[in-house]
Amino acid sequence: MHIPVEHLSRVDLKKLANQFLNKCNPESLIPTPIDLIIEEKFNIDIVPSVGLKDILGNDGFVSWDFSTIHVDQNVYMNLNTRYRFSLAHELGHFWLHKKIYEIFDFSTIDEWKKIYLQIDDDDYWWLELQANN
Repeated sequence: MHIPVEHLSRVDLKKLANQFLNKCNPESLIPTPIDLIIEEKFNIDIVPSVGLKDILGNDGFVSWDFSTIHVDQNVYMNLNTRYRFSLAHELGHFWLHKKIYEIFDFSTIDEWKKIYLQIDDDDYWWLELQANN
């Protein structure tokens, strides 16, 4: 399935990241309090999910309506650096791809897996590259 992913340059992504940080972390706190930003500024719940990585092959995913970020429970409990990266990655999808996610309708891990496996490989690559950056 083809989805309309804008191909943003690294320069554009850096500008968008700086806009985000200026808006959401104006004090320039290090490390960036990504969990507090997610919960307090965006009103998104962070939910540890048992076995998520085994089911999806990913550490986390964001719900289609951006109300919840699910994170593998092991990552949540034991891998703080990976946990923080996963939160930032999923918030990157919110910041960059909200209109794309609104196309989909899913509420469970299995429903999300079914959808993302149908996304065109090139489109999926752009989504993930941009969220990583």
